Parts: sequence; C-alpha cells; structure tokens
Amino acid sequence: MSDGNNSLLVGILGAGCRRVLGKKSLGAPVARAPRESGRHELESLRLLIAGIAHDLGNLLDCISAQAELAEFDLASGSSADEEVRTVKALAIRAAEITRGFMLCSGQETAKFEALDISQLVEEMLALLKCAVGRRTALTAHLQPYLPPVQGNATQLRRIVMNLIINAAEAIGDNAGIIRVSTSLLPAEAANPSKCDYVRIVVSDTGCGLTDEAKARVFNPFFTTKVAGHGLGLSVVQAIVRAHGGAIHVASARGQGTTFQIHLPCAQNRLEKIAV
Repeated sequence: MSDGNNSLLVGILGAGCRRVLGKKSLGAPVARAPRESGRHELESLRLLIAGIAHDLGNLLDCISAQAELAEFDLASGSSADEEVRTVKALAIRAAEITRGFMLCSGQETAKFEALDISQLVEEMLALLKCAVGRRTALTAHLQPYLPPVQGNATQLRRIVMNLIINAAEAIGDNAGIIRVSTSLLPAEAANPSKCDYVRIVVSDTGCGLTDEAKARVFNPFFTTKVAGHGLGLSVVQAIVRAHGGAIHVASARGQGTTFQIHLPCAQNRLEKIAV
C-alpha cells in the first residue's frame, strides 16, 4: 500500500489504526505523553467502531424492509425476485463495510481505483429506495461521462447512504422530495483550488437546521433526532476529507437542507499523492 493510500485509510478509519499500519509510513507522529496517546487512540477506535455499527444498522434496516416486501409478495402469490436481488446487494455492501475492521487490523489492504461517481451514486439509489418514506420522492440528475475520482468505492458509497438516509429522516412521514445530482465543477469555478472536482449534491425539503445545529452538524455524536446517534455526518465528513475533498451544508429551519460534496478528479488526486 502506498504512503498516500495509507494516509487516506487513516483519515477514513481513524488515528487508532496508526499503530497497526505503522507510524513510520504515515509520517511523524505527534508527540504525546503515553497516557494521553492511549486515550486518543481509544477514542479514535471508539469512533471507528461506532461509525461502522451505525452504517451497518442502516443497511440492516433496508434488508429487513426488503424481506418484509418479499414476504408480502410471496404470500400474495407474486414473485419476490427483485426483493431477493436487492437483499443480496445490500448484504454485499454490509460485508464491505465490515472490512473496515480487517483493514484496521492489517489483515486486508484498501483498494483505491478510478471511479465513475455517477454510476456509483446510481447503484446506491437503487438500493436505498427502501430507506425513503412512501410520501417522499427520490429524484436524480446524474451527469454521464464525468472524469473519474480516485478513491475507495466502499467509503464513497457510505457517503451516499448516509446523506440519503439523513435526508429521508429529515422529511419523516411528511410529503417531500430528495434530489440527488452529480456534475463537474471546473477549476475556474473552484478557485483557489486550481483543479477540477466532481460535485455530488443531496438536498431535501425536510425540516432544515437551526444556525446552532448547522454549526455542529459534523460533530461526532451530535444529533437533532430523538433516536439518532450523531455519527452519519461525521463519518461523511471524515471520508470526504480523506479523499482530498470538501463538504458544505446550506440549511434553514423549515426550508430543507442541501449538502454539496466536492471530490478532486483522479488525475488531481494522483498528482497530490505523488508529491
């Protein structure tokens, strides 16, 4: 695994993986007293485990919903082939997320490749229809033939999953719309970055956020939901930053929420890692 990919992996999984992956290859460690260092690593590991459990829980909810639909179809004499295929695909995605533990233990290495973001988002939208309320419309405008993004497919899928589920929960049982789009953000429009980005936008017509909530929305364990864990968006931010990207939120109470993610195109990312 290259040093650039090691650094990306640590950004995704948390600094608690440094000792396993090797501090030398990840750059000079920050000087800390042994006790402080131990606390820091335990906290990072706690966030890692909680984040994976959070995302697995979301996928299991979708699997349960699809199983119920399959049961209903079978009871009425209809075919449940579509639901079975969806359950299988969701199980594969869940297995990919659990590999985060294997990566942290050094038993597997992260796979980084040039990805078609529009295709990745489209695949996730098909799987996440079950996470959206019956009165919520899920619409997509995905630009084809975008420049590839160099990244880890499993982690980028987690971004899409968390943002869509977060949007669905913001709408709740009310009627609403979730809009998902992908597009190219050219270098001249992304100054002072001087490089092209692929942009993912997820917006909803839900309850929106207060200014106070918006300022804390990416904090681990902060949530505005009664039964929430406050991990989805902190995981999203960590993955985006680890891929050299940026995330922005715009929201107002009663006016919905929009998240914009900018991911550098593959050539830009490869040049940065090589430096």
